[in-house]
Amino acid sequence: MSLNDEIVDVEKRKKIVKKFQQYVNTYNQDCFLTEETFINDMLYGIGTALDKKNEWFPGFHNFKKRISKLLENFKIITIVVSWRK
Repeated sequence: MSLNDEIVDVEKRKKIVKKFQQYVNTYNQDCFLTEETFINDMLYGIGTALDKKNEWFPGFHNFKKRISKLLENFKIITIVVSWRK
């Protein structure tokens, strides 16, 4: 259950960025009260831009699990790189 690490073609990347930009453009300072809400909202925007299956609670919940795993792997990589220095 990891994020897709295949290279994304240029046209698909353009669509993903456009969808995320449209999502962010609907946002303003009145849309959130806490930093946590803002972060979750931006993650939701990224998730739905990547794939429609990341919409609503079940999709977003699964996407957050995948992000968490990615960050966990990043933490491990960072520790290894730091140790090698």
